[in-house]
Amino acid sequence: MAVLFATAVYAEDVLQVVPFKAQPGTTSDEACSFSIVMNNETADIWAFQFDILLPEGMTLDNTGGLDPFELGDRCPYTIGRGGVKNWKHTIQYSFLDDGWCRVVVFTTDADRISGNSGEVLRAYYLTDDGMPEGVHPILIRNSVLTISGTTDLKPDDSSSYCIVGDFSLQAGFADFSSLTGYVPSWVVNSLSDELALAEDFAALDIRNAESFGGSIALPNPNALCYVKHSAVVENIKTGNAVVCGEGYSCEELNLYDGDYCFTSAYNVECLSASYNREFRTGLWSTVVLPLDVNEAQMSALVQSGVTVEKLISYNADNNTLYFEQVECMQANIPYIIKCSNTMAPFTDIEIESFASTVEADGISVDGISMTANYGNSVLNSDSENRYYVFDAANGEFVLVGKNCKVSPFRAYITVPASEAQSKSMSISHIGGDYTLVEGNVAGSTIAEDVYAISGVKVENVNGADVLKKGVYIIGNRKEYLK
Repeated sequence: MAVLFATAVYAEDVLQVVPFKAQPGTTSDEACSFSIVMNNETADIWAFQFDILLPEGMTLDNTGGLDPFELGDRCPYTIGRGGVKNWKHTIQYSFLDDGWCRVVVFTTDADRISGNSGEVLRAYYLTDDGMPEGVHPILIRNSVLTISGTTDLKPDDSSSYCIVGDFSLQAGFADFSSLTGYVPSWVVNSLSDELALAEDFAALDIRNAESFGGSIALPNPNALCYVKHSAVVENIKTGNAVVCGEGYSCEELNLYDGDYCFTSAYNVECLSASYNREFRTGLWSTVVLPLDVNEAQMSALVQSGVTVEKLISYNADNNTLYFEQVECMQANIPYIIKCSNTMAPFTDIEIESFASTVEADGISVDGISMTANYGNSVLNSDSENRYYVFDAANGEFVLVGKNCKVSPFRAYITVPASEAQSKSMSISHIGGDYTLVEGNVAGSTIAEDVYAISGVKVENVNGADVLKKGVYIIGNRKEYLK
């Protein structure tokens, strides 16, 4: 779901490249170019110069002595005979030893550059066949905007970017950490527009930029944004945390239920966290959180009518999943949860810190797995795996076919196709009248009559049959053999 935000534009004096898309292996015949724009809101400008550094794998196109730069229409000109433009500015450029190119544009007729914003140059480029897909930085330094012979403006070093190949921001994590210095308004606007179209976007790393010429809009309220220091927090428009500094710390993590993905590239320290999902009275659900809930917090939840259980076993013979109540919750581990009243139990828990990982963990037992999910996953059972999602109405996991969507902060069961024998899996809860007898372990024999939970007697028990892990009725008591 893309949400567009209004983006503030700040007064600025700066030269920089408009973000653009490129493909590997471009040639001079394709005449690929990008736009260099200048904001000069403080004063009108006669001339300017700057150094530009293109990313590795991209070069300025001066093939056959061609000039890689063209003046834009902001530079004044006259029309001569035959309609030929006679420019009143001249371009000079030179390649420096460290890969940078120095560009100087100066007037030949004491004319100022028209206006206070917009394109002043176009630059033609080539790309290598092997230039990798992704976000690549374009840097500008040593800018000088000449107001008069004795007065000029010297903007801060700044950065822009190009996206090479078929790279998409849909992968969840957007790495723009290569942007440094000042990020101008049109670069901020372009980035916000890209993110608005990325439905599965969940984290933005822009931690090396010093300042911004506008507000970066993050449409996903669960998105984390990594920035360099707290002074730029006001430039990030999001419903969630802005993570600052080398220690990756934030004041508060607010997680929202719905089709809002979540991911984090780094371990993050925060003062408090909450998850606003409301669970309905008496219905089991799956849940996974990127934070720990300690024993004291869990005890308080239990007293308020919350039960949380973890998968501990699977019996393929009767298609039953066995869950056991827990005393605490671990980050990124899937659980099932039931509340005695309709409530959002995780909104008022104070979390001292949390460590988040790029991918959620899972639980593997007895040849199956329960997978935690932070994205908008689409499941398709096939010849290799069968997938089961939780049906709250029936209180069981049911087999899915094609294109089954699993929302963030939920979990699902994966079973090898060769082992999947049923269209559903029932749940048994270890606890209450279930007794765990330490001496009884899976693989042992028991000298008493043993019955399955269904009431069917397990044959040949007395010293002959080796029992599988699971819950049985032994001597008129329910026992879990682990």
